[in-house]
Amino acid sequence: MTPASIDDLLAITGGHSLIRSVHPERRGKAWRADEAVAFLQLNPDRATIRRVVGLGTPGAVAGLLAGLRGELPPDVQVNVPRGTPLPLTDSYDWQWRVAYEVPPAQPAEDLVDWYGDGDAIMELLKRTGADWSVWPRDGRARRWAAVRDGNGGLLACLADLTTSPEIGQVAAIAVHPDARRRALGASITAWAIRRLFAEGCDGVGLGVYEENTAAMRLYDRLGFGDEARTSARLPA
Repeated sequence: MTPASIDDLLAITGGHSLIRSVHPERRGKAWRADEAVAFLQLNPDRATIRRVVGLGTPGAVAGLLAGLRGELPPDVQVNVPRGTPLPLTDSYDWQWRVAYEVPPAQPAEDLVDWYGDGDAIMELLKRTGADWSVWPRDGRARRWAAVRDGNGGLLACLADLTTSPEIGQVAAIAVHPDARRRALGASITAWAIRRLFAEGCDGVGLGVYEENTAAMRLYDRLGFGDEARTSARLPA
C-alpha cells in the first residue's frame, strides 16, 4: 500500500462516482495499491471517520484494507466491492446506482415540488417500510421532495442527501400504497435528477437493495448504471 492523494485516486479510477459523491472537504486520507484504492470518508465535522471506501478488484481491496487495519479505528465501517474476502461483520449487500444523463420526462413531474412537512413525510415512510436509510430531522437530508394530491395529502416523497457539487444523491423514495401504479416513483426521481443536474451535478447516485426488484426495474428504466457493493464493519 502507498499513501496517495484524492487527485491520484480520481485519476486512477477515472473519477469514480463514489469518490465524487463525497464533498471534497470530507475526503480524507487515501491509499493505492495494485488494482485497488481506498480513502476515508469523514463525518460532517471533517475530523472523525465515517467509513473507509475501497475501490478495485475484491481481492486487491481486501489486501489493501488488511494492510491498513493498524491505521484504522476498531470496527470501522467499510464500503467495498461485493465479494471482498475480509472477515467482515454486520454486512449487507446493495447496489450503487448512478445516472449520468437526464431521464425522459415522466407523467407526473409537474406534481413534484420541494416540501418541508417532516411529520407528513415521517408518516408516509412508516407506512411504506421500516428500514429507510434516512428519516426527517435526522440531519442527513438537506431537503425533501414530495408529490401531493389535490387536498394536500402526501402521495410520494424523496430525500436529497447531496453533499458534493459533483455527484448528487437521493434516497427514501416512497410512494403511498394507495397511489401506486401511477408512475409517481419514476416522476419524483426524474424530477429530482433534473433539479440536481440544473444545480451543477453531472451525475446522481442512490443505493438500493437488490431484493427491491420493483425499484431496480425503475432505475433501469431511468438509465441508472449499477455496481455491486457491500457495507460492513471491519474488526480490528
